Amino acid sequence: MASVRPVRESEIDEICAFLSTHMDPAVSRETFRNLFTYPWMTDRPNLGFVLEHEGRIVGFLSAIYADREIAGRTERFCNLSSWFVLPEFRSSSLSLLSAVHRVGDLVFTNLTARPAVQKISLAMRYQLLDTYKLFGFPGAQFWTLFRLPWPSLLFQPEQIAPLLEPAHRQFLQDHLHTACRHLLLRRGDRYCYLVWKRRVKSSVPFCEILFVSNPELLRAHFELVKLVICARGAAPAVAIDERLLGARLPLLYPYRRVTLFKASRAGRMDVDNLYSELALL
Repeated sequence: MASVRPVRESEIDEICAFLSTHMDPAVSRETFRNLFTYPWMTDRPNLGFVLEHEGRIVGFLSAIYADREIAGRTERFCNLSSWFVLPEFRSSSLSLLSAVHRVGDLVFTNLTARPAVQKISLAMRYQLLDTYKLFGFPGAQFWTLFRLPWPSLLFQPEQIAPLLEPAHRQFLQDHLHTACRHLLLRRGDRYCYLVWKRRVKSSVPFCEILFVSNPELLRAHFELVKLVICARGAAPAVAIDERLLGARLPLLYPYRRVTLFKASRAGRMDVDNLYSELALL
């Protein structure tokens, strides 16, 4: 019978090989290592959980932890990722999820849940974050280019950091050593800080925005931001979760991608996509 236990640091390489071989060969073992070596929160409850049968790893669930401020209090987040179990052991899959839930009353997120996982999660009282990811293609929101004056744009973290409020500066520092990129729009005394990442799915590149500090300012200059990010990321489109944009602009293409969360002391708008697998993989 298969049993669940926390990951041991000594078996990280084995788990990375397991995931790259069985779950997603398009993701390298080195990239999967990011699930265990992320640069924030060194004092972690665990490195995720494995399902083990007769000394062999047959399943895994990643748990990416972060302590974050919500309404003046600290809440511990746990982003669930890379939940995979070999077919002959899938009757024990739920034991992995049960194990991570026993860590405590955390803010749990799942930003890449497959349809089967969505059904399980909703039955376990997870709630919807978003149903759609919105894709913007160059030129589609052209009318926003006529909103003057244009904001100034900064791209280098060392230029951006001194201009940010402390919480946003911490986001930047925590994600400096990931593949995330940073953009600051400034117009008058207002700014919008964005964190984004180039991603590739099914051989198609796109740039995904993970965090937006000022959705209103982003919407006002969406075409400019989109063109700049597409050019810097060498990709034909920008993607963003609907809640991060605040309101859907015309001619954005909605792609169904259900995201989920479970929390007793946090709401949907308290959750962005930082400190997650989207920043790491």
